[in-house]
Amino acid sequence: MRSSLLIQFQFITILSLLCCHNSPITAEALDVHVSMFGAIPDDGLDDCLAIQKAIDRCASQPGCRLIFDKGQYEIQEENPESEIKHLSFEGVKDLQVIGNGMELLCSGQVYPFSLAHCKGISFENLSIDWKRVPWSVGEIRSVSGTELIIAVEPDFPVDGTEPAVAINEFDPATRQLKAGGQEIYYDIEQPVLAGPQTLKITLKKPVPFAPGSLAVIRHRVYGLNAFVIQDCAGVAIHDVTIFCTPGMGVFSDSSRDLSLDRVRVLVRPGTRRAMSTTADATHFISSRGSIRIENSIFEGMGDDAVNVHGFYLRMTELIGEKTVAARHTNGFHAVPRKGDILEFTSADSVMCYATRTVESATVDGPIHRITLADPIPTEARIGDVLGNASSVPKLEIRNCIVRNNRARGFLVQTRGALIEHNRFEGCTGGGIFVTCDSGYWSESIATRDVMIRENQFTGCNMGVALAEGVISIFAHVKDFHQAQLPGVHRNLRIENNQIDGGFNSGIFISASDGVLVSHNQIKNFSQSPTCEAGKFPIYIQASTRVTLRNNQIQGLPENSPGYGIGSGCPEGSVKLEP
Repeated sequence: MRSSLLIQFQFITILSLLCCHNSPITAEALDVHVSMFGAIPDDGLDDCLAIQKAIDRCASQPGCRLIFDKGQYEIQEENPESEIKHLSFEGVKDLQVIGNGMELLCSGQVYPFSLAHCKGISFENLSIDWKRVPWSVGEIRSVSGTELIIAVEPDFPVDGTEPAVAINEFDPATRQLKAGGQEIYYDIEQPVLAGPQTLKITLKKPVPFAPGSLAVIRHRVYGLNAFVIQDCAGVAIHDVTIFCTPGMGVFSDSSRDLSLDRVRVLVRPGTRRAMSTTADATHFISSRGSIRIENSIFEGMGDDAVNVHGFYLRMTELIGEKTVAARHTNGFHAVPRKGDILEFTSADSVMCYATRTVESATVDGPIHRITLADPIPTEARIGDVLGNASSVPKLEIRNCIVRNNRARGFLVQTRGALIEHNRFEGCTGGGIFVTCDSGYWSESIATRDVMIRENQFTGCNMGVALAEGVISIFAHVKDFHQAQLPGVHRNLRIENNQIDGGFNSGIFISASDGVLVSHNQIKNFSQSPTCEAGKFPIYIQASTRVTLRNNQIQGLPENSPGYGIGSGCPEGSVKLEP
């Protein structure tokens, strides 16, 4: 008996020791250090393959932490020993990427972070930059017809082989986009080296660039995004800085439940740079669930800070009783899922006239073949568009700063949005657009339930991508014409915002039904109006049930009501309250 008890005691003791010994091993196994696979910071070597091996190790065991040491890691396109030119997180689940202040330095045609079919992945405390930025900065020495001579600064070495995709005019004193400055996209011949660090650039059409201005020549605009998020759920990007990328900072397609907190897109301090990302800071397509962006800074981009939208698909064929063929104007994919609600929408007015539930959908090239649960609406016509009302993420953007970028601040093309406590400074276009488009871009969807409150706008809408208002609500149809019927957008509130400056109006409202404009402060508006709407601090057209309540306008002419009403507003559609 005693022998049996002794054996049991010894077994339990050994088991306990094993358990105690195994606990730290298990915990340690969850921490995957990139250094274990040969990625060493600050050694000047290409770390892509080593980091990828560490990522693959994490992919095999959900719940890991991928840990970098502080320092600089590199992804080098020119490394002949590695065919890998991006960090792929395909299929990874439940992973924390801990940067510890590391910087990822890229060179050439590489992709920093590529996520596909991921769930529950977060990135924190890291930065991204490019060794040779995808633009050059120089002084415009002369303009002769369509020919520019540009003396490029030494920080941006050129040899005449660099393409010129876009050119923007900057103020040499501030190194920021010039108010009323010029730009050109794509219509540019290959630059020719006309001397040391001097480029001769021939435009395909005349553009009145001013000698003495700075030119920022973008050698690439789209394609190499810092973060690509494809068909993922629960992705968080926190405490991340993007100094440069030849494309967008964060690009997401068909993903859900995304969070950005303390994301900084910045012109790198201490450099002669004049730009950060060559395109948008963030861009979200066909999202679901929620998108939350907080406490972030977006500076110096070549395009918008935030764009959230789906796609309108244009019907090309009605097949039988329940099937339609449709495609996006520019060939993008936006495949609906079984159970999604599609809004049949007039391309001429962007007004929804019927809804149907999706039974199935396939895609072949650009053509989407969609079978419905019920018959096609009798009103449906070839050329009308389909908007996916199930792909409309809730959007919250708060406590962010957008400054000194080309184009707009936020483009809100979703439903259920709260935009509050943000600052917009020097956006060349409008600060906030609430919009959709059945024409060239075909970005959906007609919005509902949008709140814009307690934001500050300074010196916006005074350059390229100029709009009717600093805050603009509108819909575009073919050839960027304004939609002419009230009710595309519904239930909108614009409250307690401060707007200082702008070539046109402070607030522009079009194609809307049910808008409250309350307690906003507007001054220094209409500095150089480019349209009738731009002559008023607040302008309303093609809208109904608009209430203006206690807005404070500085600089109004005597006896001016403080707003203008254009065509398309039914009688009594605008109500003025004290």
